[in-house]
Order: sequence, then C-alpha cells, then structure tokens
Amino acid sequence: MNAAFADAFNARDLDALVALFEEDAVVVEQDGALRQGSAGVRRHLEELLALPGRMRSENRSAVHVGDMAVLTARWDIRDGDTLVAGATSSELVRRGRDGAWRYVVDQPFACAHDDAG
Repeated sequence: MNAAFADAFNARDLDALVALFEEDAVVVEQDGALRQGSAGVRRHLEELLALPGRMRSENRSAVHVGDMAVLTARWDIRDGDTLVAGATSSELVRRGRDGAWRYVVDQPFACAHDDAG
C-alpha cells in the first residue's frame, strides 16, 4: 500500500491516489482534524500533491487479520536535499471483494520526527 501511494504521489496522479481509499475512508490531518469520505480524502490528496518533491515510503510493520491489516510506514517528501514533510504513518486497510487493498483510516502523522530520512 505505501509503495503504491508513493508511486502515485510521484506520478502526480490524483485519481490513482483516490482509488487507494474506500469511499467512506478517513484521513487524520496533522492537526488532528478528520477528513472523511471521497470529497474529504480528495481534498487532502490535492493539498498533498501541491507539495514539491518526491516521496519515499518504507513499510515498518504489517499486522494482517482476515481482510484487514494495520500498517505503519516511515515516509518523507524531499525536494532535492530539502525535507518538505515526513513522519511515521499508521493505517488501517481492508481487502475488498475485488481483492484490492484500500485505506479505511490513514493517519499520515501518527508519529512525527525531526528528520524523516
């Protein structure tokens, strides 16, 4: 999931990013505010894509139970050598009937750190 997210970000493909989320998914913003549903998630992703640079994302853990999984990843966005954003994320994902995994809850800033690299 995290690699697919980074790939879509780096391609600047909003539709590919949106497709990684369930219709009623929730994104937790850095300030704790919740963006829910397709419109809220889309707005969050539009703002993310406005950031310069390339994203890297490295899975740190995955706990898989049935059609659900809890993931953590360390990610960053760098514009050259400049750190634009970065943190450790926590996500709840679910496998749909079509076999594809999608975010149910995405908390990109679950654990912030000074240098994400």
